Amino acid sequence: MTMKRAIFTIMLVAAATVTATAQINEGIPQPADETRVVRIEEENISPERLEMRNIVLGILRDELKMTDGQFEKFAPVYIEYRQNIRAGQIRKPATVDIDSATDDEINSVLAANLDNYIHISMVRKVYIPIFEKILTPKQVYGLYEIDNSLSRQARDELMKRRKRH
Repeated sequence: MTMKRAIFTIMLVAAATVTATAQINEGIPQPADETRVVRIEEENISPERLEMRNIVLGILRDELKMTDGQFEKFAPVYIEYRQNIRAGQIRKPATVDIDSATDDEINSVLAANLDNYIHISMVRKVYIPIFEKILTPKQVYGLYEIDNSLSRQARDELMKRRKRH
């Protein structure tokens, strides 16, 4: 990880901490319908990403057994948390066939993966106390345990829903 990237990540996480803490303390109105659509003002998001995000939030609500009050506060903070994770990730090069890749290509993929893991770990560490203002420590632990597999679960659920319609 370069020094510039490390400084950027630290500044990003610090800004997220201030914003998330302000959101938690303000109180957030409850979404109107049962699907719990949560939107951040002036956000550019594709309909597919919005639907996947709502699926993920529904899975988290159910798996972590959140109360309505917890969910109201959690949803916008979780959205911001995921945005901070995505913002600092290094995109991997196009899928590399390890058997035919050069050593430089393999090293590039390894370095990108390790930088991504470091960035994700830093963001997660910063968000522990933020999430603990909303959730119990056991729920925060559960969040981090299931966070890795959520994208796959959301994609599967989206495909099921599309097949039903």
